Amino acid sequence: MILIGGASRAARALMNCLPLATTLPVVRRPTGVMGEIIVEAYDQVPTDASLSGATIVNCAGTPDGDVATLTRANCEVPLAWARRAAEEGAARFVQISSFSVFGAAHAVGSDAPTQPTGDYGRSKLAAEERLRECGLGDRLTILRVPILIGGGTDKLAQLVRLTCRTGVIPAAPWPTPRSMLSYDGLAATIAGLIAAGRGGTFAAADPLPYTPAMMRDAAQALALRARIVTVPSFVLALLRRAAPGLHASLFEPNLLAEKDNAAVAYLPFERTDEVVTRLLRQAGQVGGL
Repeated sequence: MILIGGASRAARALMNCLPLATTLPVVRRPTGVMGEIIVEAYDQVPTDASLSGATIVNCAGTPDGDVATLTRANCEVPLAWARRAAEEGAARFVQISSFSVFGAAHAVGSDAPTQPTGDYGRSKLAAEERLRECGLGDRLTILRVPILIGGGTDKLAQLVRLTCRTGVIPAAPWPTPRSMLSYDGLAATIAGLIAAGRGGTFAAADPLPYTPAMMRDAAQALALRARIVTVPSFVLALLRRAAPGLHASLFEPNLLAEKDNAAVAYLPFERTDEVVTRLLRQAGQVGGL
């Protein structure tokens, strides 16, 4: 299995659930992993790398940067590898996509229209559309995922650190269940889809969504000081204009329909509440709460 972006958290999670001897990470700087393929840029597929019969998973990409940066990282990189994969007869190409292709939709699933509202979502949707034209057919697997958690620098980890510093769990005046997926869950789902030879477009999330009550209950179980504070609507309106991405991440629901959740078939994996507890325990120890 070839892992593009082999030093990423997603690639490391895959390597943790698969025999190391079967994985070849593609990296831009040496990491010391046996068999790694070092490239100057991820969209430059090594001419001496044979993709015949290989399974390729694209773990590279970024949510940050200008349009040109996002297009290259999120669209041109997978296209370069997918075209070679189609030409050389690769067994499967897996593209990790994002719920951002749905834009501001509160309900996500196979019936939800793809209406990205930002450059990141537009670059991910463009990648999906162009990958389907590469000639891979049912050897192409696209997996759309929500916020990935458990890596220590994600949005949930930032919220946990805020809660441990202030004792406050910010919440909207309305219900805001948000689908999330641990890196362990991402790896389990990708490995399961590959093992089953499933091509097509899928969505995956932990069946248990994040809510402020989840954070409160986990904090109380650890004897940490934390309470839910409802942010007034007028403050949220200001935040929505000033930082729409942050507003959407914290104060708007984003829930994957149960019938469309591919991850359910690949349980068990680290669940959202388990990640919350782990992060709270770590941050609480550091902060002395």
